[in-house]
Amino acid sequence: MQDTNQNQLDRFHSKFEYSKYTHACLKDKLRRTREKLDEAEDDLKTFNTALLDIDVPVFYTEKLSTPVKYLEMWIQDHKNECSAMKERLQELDSDMCFYADKINLING
Repeated sequence: MQDTNQNQLDRFHSKFEYSKYTHACLKDKLRRTREKLDEAEDDLKTFNTALLDIDVPVFYTEKLSTPVKYLEMWIQDHKNECSAMKERLQELDSDMCFYADKINLING
């Protein structure tokens, strides 16, 4: 019986540590992604402000619209990615709580 409890304890402890490691890595990735996203949003605002401040011929504005659309799409993709990472972090938090509870139950 003690051997079975030890096996369960080892298994839950291993899963807890894996979730903890994954959580830390994902949290760091989310931080770096947010930094890139903030930079891109600032660049887009600066670009749009510069276009308004100077008298740009319509020809150039039309030529620049495609790169701006790509940047806007990139920003939206990264916002979606950040949302997905936040959801996954919440799942990992829940998993770690579950494994910690199981470990505490086995330890008594």
